[in-house]
Amino acid sequence: MTTREFPTDYFAARDRFRSLAQQAGWKQNQHTIAATGPQGEALTIDTAIWEPDTAQRTVIISSALHGVEGFLGSALQCAALEQWTAAAPPPDVRIVLVHALNPYGYAHLRRWNEDGVDLNRNFLREDEAYQGSPQAYPQFNGLLNPTSPPSRWEPFRLRSLWAIWRFGLPQLKQAIATGQYDFPEGLFFGGHGPGETTRYIREQLANWAGTTRDVLHLDIHTGLGPPGELQLLLDGPITPDRRQWIEQRLSEPIVVADAEESVAYACRGSIGGDLTSRLPQHNYTYLCAEFGTHDPVTVLKALRAENRAHQWGRPESASTRWAKGLLVEAFCPRSAHWRAQVFDRGLSVITAAVRSAAIAK
Repeated sequence: MTTREFPTDYFAARDRFRSLAQQAGWKQNQHTIAATGPQGEALTIDTAIWEPDTAQRTVIISSALHGVEGFLGSALQCAALEQWTAAAPPPDVRIVLVHALNPYGYAHLRRWNEDGVDLNRNFLREDEAYQGSPQAYPQFNGLLNPTSPPSRWEPFRLRSLWAIWRFGLPQLKQAIATGQYDFPEGLFFGGHGPGETTRYIREQLANWAGTTRDVLHLDIHTGLGPPGELQLLLDGPITPDRRQWIEQRLSEPIVVADAEESVAYACRGSIGGDLTSRLPQHNYTYLCAEFGTHDPVTVLKALRAENRAHQWGRPESASTRWAKGLLVEAFCPRSAHWRAQVFDRGLSVITAAVRSAAIAK
């Protein structure tokens, strides 16, 4: 029976991932990033690979591109390893687990990386400039990014609800969360150039995809959508036949990111479209496995508070501890019901992805 265990922090998550990968006999690799942990600890992106000689297809499962979202992603990766230690994966499927793509954000309880960058806005193409913002972002800058430490007594929810009433939630989502490149200390900043993780992913992508032609990539996220619900968000092109095949095998619909039609929104510099363009020789599909947590205002409030604490607060202050706790709750709720629901659903879709890859089309 698989243990439903959520890690307490990044270091506990990494230790368990490495231990289980070793027990399972998988090939491991660690990439140390330049940034360090809260106490100066080394931070790594860890990879574990199951690579049978007879592999026909590859499944990639990655976690923590958005740092603090890694609690669920790590729990699911470790549960899958535990499951595959008891019973080996199919011999014709190659599996790549990439643990903590943003180890700095995970270790420091941030969504962003060491440069304050949202990594899912950092994958601009070579011909795109790291500049510009949604037209409406500057008018919300004062609401989103006050230059002062956070306070739990601010009427942020009321101000947000007023903005939603005035502009509409779809327009606000696109204006705020699409990705901006002009406010380095603000939310959803996409950077001024490719970050270390972005460069590393691009360098390693061909190795992760391997020589198999068919590659399905599940990138685990939390925070968007109805609490406890899973949505497979498409980021990149897909043929109708490929989409139908994946939906049937995973028993989950694929959702196209559209602020008007879904809870998701199209964003600039996202990982999926970029990686797809870099694997033209593969039948590669990237899906963001997004698990909902709280309503959008609650999540935005937590992001805003933690960013203010990081930019303008003191590391050990009560307001910073409050903001960090708020952020963890926003992306990994304490609710036992939520945790059981997303754990079971997530492990089920991972198992289905591997099982489907073992079935000839």
